[in-house]
Amino acid sequence: MKFLYVFYLSFKSQTIYLAHVYMSIMFALTQVVVLFFFWKAVYTGRTLIDTYTFQDMITYILMAQIIDLLIFFSIERYISSQLADGSIGVRLHKPISFPVYVMFDQMGHTGFRIMTSVLPMFFIVLFFFDVHISLTFIESLVFIFSLIASWILLYCIQFIFGLFVFFTMADGGIRGLRVTLVRLLSGSLVPLSMYPDWLQLVVMNIPLKLIYFVPLSILTGKHTSDFANKYDVIHQILIKLGMPSLMAITVEIIVWLAVFLLSVNYLWNQTKRDVVIQGGKDFENPATFLSISKAALCEVGTVYE
Repeated sequence: MKFLYVFYLSFKSQTIYLAHVYMSIMFALTQVVVLFFFWKAVYTGRTLIDTYTFQDMITYILMAQIIDLLIFFSIERYISSQLADGSIGVRLHKPISFPVYVMFDQMGHTGFRIMTSVLPMFFIVLFFFDVHISLTFIESLVFIFSLIASWILLYCIQFIFGLFVFFTMADGGIRGLRVTLVRLLSGSLVPLSMYPDWLQLVVMNIPLKLIYFVPLSILTGKHTSDFANKYDVIHQILIKLGMPSLMAITVEIIVWLAVFLLSVNYLWNQTKRDVVIQGGKDFENPATFLSISKAALCEVGTVYE
């Protein structure tokens, strides 16, 4: 119940930022329009680029913008603000795991965005642009699972990068590095199968492809041709074991999620031993003095009462 209460508080807190929601929708809609006409110009005089028709590419690129809205959060910034005001001390002395608390807090934000931004943008893209979605029942299930997995994987990646904030006390450079790596190596800009051969050998065998490329490949019906190539070593092994393409994708997702979730737990347990609050000291020792802001103290008895 504590986790659900964290989700509820996070969801409710977002209702005061409705102006920001409207601006986000306008910004996303502007991006969608620009990208539509950009790729329309690129496809002038062409029917195929790689294995993608114009309709395939528009579906891929515009739905990537929808996923952007779905997984838009910054744990590095969250941890930085918690450290700056000392409120993380309250988090760590309550009977709820900090990584789990952060996950449910961000889930609340995401739930609010789904209702106010993701669904409206999805229907706008579906009805006003040349987007074609045709999935079987099994493909639909795997697609939804891959979307959930992309959210969890990005949470893990952000949390791991966020751990560096405990030592740098600033999130700007760390967040910028993470955003750049995810953008370039996840398939959010163009399908990874369009990258040069030497780069495909890298990006097809690292988990970042699960954030954008895997869900969008399923959505566009390219999961067989894009994944059954010589560069994707893990997928090839699973296919040779007799697994259908969608099952191989599902198994690969589960394996990577297990690796990252275990990594988050291990790295957090190592990091929290040396956490220092700004204006305070190491707080794993109960006898150590904590400098916690009044704002943080006000939270005592809300989430954990």
